[in-house]
Amino acid sequence: MEKGVIKDYEPPRNEFYYWKAEAGNPAILILRGVEPHIDWPSYAENVIDAAEKMGIGRVYMIGAYVGNVPHTVEPSISISSRSEPLLKELSGLGLEATNYSGPTGIYSEIIERSHKRGIAAVSIWGAVPPYIQGTNPKVAFYVLDKIVSMVGVDVSLLEMKEKGEDLDEQIALEAKQNPDLRRLISSMELEYSSIRRFDSYIV
Repeated sequence: MEKGVIKDYEPPRNEFYYWKAEAGNPAILILRGVEPHIDWPSYAENVIDAAEKMGIGRVYMIGAYVGNVPHTVEPSISISSRSEPLLKELSGLGLEATNYSGPTGIYSEIIERSHKRGIAAVSIWGAVPPYIQGTNPKVAFYVLDKIVSMVGVDVSLLEMKEKGEDLDEQIALEAKQNPDLRRLISSMELEYSSIRRFDSYIV
């Protein structure tokens, strides 16, 4: 838009990407798009319909949220599902079983409707420090590392890991020059270590 004149318009899109199974790997259907503001039920049903047509037996949803976790520690990765057997199956991966009550997103609608149609679905979320803006490759690496373990595919995440390490170096350099950022990080580290001493819901 320029001076009130709409020059171009690109509507929100949701796209599926299908990765055909190779020897020893399962087929994967990836949905990338924008969460709808209305009519979640129809959207969720369409997603599940597509999964069934492609023979997908399990649904994984990934995302991130702003959490009180400093970048100097391994990111907290939370998990939620309607299936207790699935949570038990995924135990041992270092995931935090979510304790929460309140507003939700489209992922809960998909999990609920998948459950009713007999498809196991799970949501995986990574905690992003509040002082890091934009894409966070470090958290993305840890989330994808969990997904790779769950799905059982042979995929290299080395590039993503290296980008995360580069980000840590950039933040460390900025913190040296920014006393306020140093204090914030130190405060979050102290609070985080205190909370972790009493956590008992990691699966």
